[in-house]
Amino acid sequence: GCGKGNDIPYLAKKFKDGVGLDISSTTLKSLSKKLVDKNIPNITLIEGNVVDLPFKDNKFDFVFSIGVIHHNSYEMIKTALSEIRRVLKRGGVLILKVASIHNYYHRKGKKIADFTYLSDIKGHPHVCHYFFSKERLKNILEGFDAVYIEEIKKLDVVTNRFIPAGHIIAIVRRK
Repeated sequence: GCGKGNDIPYLAKKFKDGVGLDISSTTLKSLSKKLVDKNIPNITLIEGNVVDLPFKDNKFDFVFSIGVIHHNSYEMIKTALSEIRRVLKRGGVLILKVASIHNYYHRKGKKIADFTYLSDIKGHPHVCHYFFSKERLKNILEGFDAVYIEEIKKLDVVTNRFIPAGHIIAIVRRK
């Protein structure tokens, strides 16, 4: 979900109006106050779940899912992507950031399925994490045309080489 809303101030400047969705009413109350304090009136906050989006079909031109859907099982991720596709207008764009198999937390915690772990991460106890390869992400994006799918890189200052940073960015368009 939109969580603490770290990306919202930037997005609110770029779009006439928008919607922030989160499963936590507590998080949304806190974010609502933050939006008022920062004078951001063009964002509507809604409590909901990405696997059952409370929106009509073909509603949005853009959907941003940054570090959200990989906190589910593979089957729930497929459902979430199907829901996102449903609410995107034809030709609409999804910008997606997911955890990759190069993520520091990959293989940490209790394995519950292939590439899926129940974390023991401080701040994320018992949260499900699914870790993608670029190929698995491409395969799950049914109903979308890939515009850009790349693993984020960071500079390793010891070797002076770029190495995977643990996340994959995808920009896709609904067919």
